[in-house]
Amino acid sequence: MRSYRVQVSRQGLRALSLLGASLALAALLLLVFLASTLAHATPVHAVALPAELADAPDVVITKTVGIGTTGCATESSIVVPLSTTVYFCLTMRNTGNLTITSQTLDDPLIGKFVISQSLAPSQTLVLTNESHAPLDPALSFTKTITTDLSSSVTLTATFSNTTTPIVKVATATVALSRASATLKKTVGLAPNVCASTTSQAVAAGTVVYYCLTIQNTGNITLLHHTVGDPLLGFTNQALADYSLKPSASLTVTTSQLPALASTFPGTTDITNTAFYTGMDTSNQLTVHAQAQAKAEIARATIALTTTVGVNSAACGAYDTIGVS
Repeated sequence: MRSYRVQVSRQGLRALSLLGASLALAALLLLVFLASTLAHATPVHAVALPAELADAPDVVITKTVGIGTTGCATESSIVVPLSTTVYFCLTMRNTGNLTITSQTLDDPLIGKFVISQSLAPSQTLVLTNESHAPLDPALSFTKTITTDLSSSVTLTATFSNTTTPIVKVATATVALSRASATLKKTVGLAPNVCASTTSQAVAAGTVVYYCLTIQNTGNITLLHHTVGDPLLGFTNQALADYSLKPSASLTVTTSQLPALASTFPGTTDITNTAFYTGMDTSNQLTVHAQAQAKAEIARATIALTTTVGVNSAACGAYDTIGVS
């Protein structure tokens, strides 16, 4: 076997030594750079979850009332005649992103009860007089109305992933039907125009024009309307059916009722009274009202003023002067 002998010159050893020193220096500089970079680096914080992924429990409850025996009513406030039976409905909707695990409802009218079935996000639960029986047949979702009623329900909902419940309140109201109206009678000199005054001074032979303004001050719609004014020659004059809603007004001038025009005789002042009768859409409630207006003789008036002065050619400016 052959053997080989490697000889390294003095110059080669010196070159290798310089190369090692250079590599060591480069490594040291790299370590210094990394240490400086880490010392000035921005700390890493936890990243917040997007809003759509964060827990956001919520629920909406509505309480409605109607006279229908089936289904869920759509109104939260109604007006009914005395002794009407009404039917309540409760609607719960999960509007959050967590499942509702339990619902406690406290309603002084219906009762207090717990719903243990879960309600997923976007789901709705409706309780009516028909559908509540599986929960508790003793609950009462009906009421016979003998007076005005305001009924509230309090919902306490618990959710998954949180121990904090959410409380919501909903209210439904029922008012007894009330028929009420006012009548205003005015008089003026322009035809087909509703004057603003209740008295008018005119000369004999002048035509005056009366106007009737009916305002519904009750809480039900008035449909049938009858007016009368004996001095103008008509009684129980039926007007065209008109749905006069609560707070609304109906104006009647000579364009609708020509008999509201009258020629003033001029022999004496005339005060005449108009009468109104209104009836609701079901012909069950009636309201009456009356009002007056006056046509009076135009009278000339003269004001006399006496003054005194010292100038015979002019009217004095004083009512008293001193002389010596």
